[in-house]
Amino acid sequence: MKKTTLIILFFCMAIFETHAQEKTNPIIYFDGNFGFAGGNSSGFMIGGSLNYQKKENLFTLRTTQFSNSKLSYVSPFLPIPYLDTKEIITEYGILAGKRYIHTNKAWSFSVGLASIKREIKKVDENNNYYFDSSHALGFPFQIDINWFKRNKEPYRIYGVIPVTKNTSFGNSVGFKFIGNVSKTTFIGLGISLGIGYHKEY
Repeated sequence: MKKTTLIILFFCMAIFETHAQEKTNPIIYFDGNFGFAGGNSSGFMIGGSLNYQKKENLFTLRTTQFSNSKLSYVSPFLPIPYLDTKEIITEYGILAGKRYIHTNKAWSFSVGLASIKREIKKVDENNNYYFDSSHALGFPFQIDINWFKRNKEPYRIYGVIPVTKNTSFGNSVGFKFIGNVSKTTFIGLGISLGIGYHKEY
């Protein structure tokens, strides 16, 4: 899996570097985020998004999932801990908005439409656990701020080992304020880590 991911990564780098030789690079990047969400549903949040910017217009494909879990034990006589998940929220959305770049920093805001899947843990008449699922339409939104390199430089694995010549391709780090208005409204705040082409160099 790691080898496949690296192959795809370097393949994408090669494509965009070829494009960059003809004219300035496109702005396209992936980011992952993790944090905490609260509202009608709450829990630890993890997600990812693919972003494309044209002029100041930003287009995003986003997926987010968070679960309401607590630490439990198998029994008082067998104190083995495990995470007991009570609820899982999964979102798939498409958003559009604006993104503004200032040297090595950018901030953006977006809104859109999303599909929401809510799974709630229940117990049947035989005392067996199962998850009852429901679906709804939601209105996602997010505000991002992230930082990236100022100028073209070699891409470095773990920020140390250079593996390319000077390139527009690089990493980013930032914060993401995220939410969705639906039957199960939530708002979350997390740290985001990105990779791709974050501005025109």
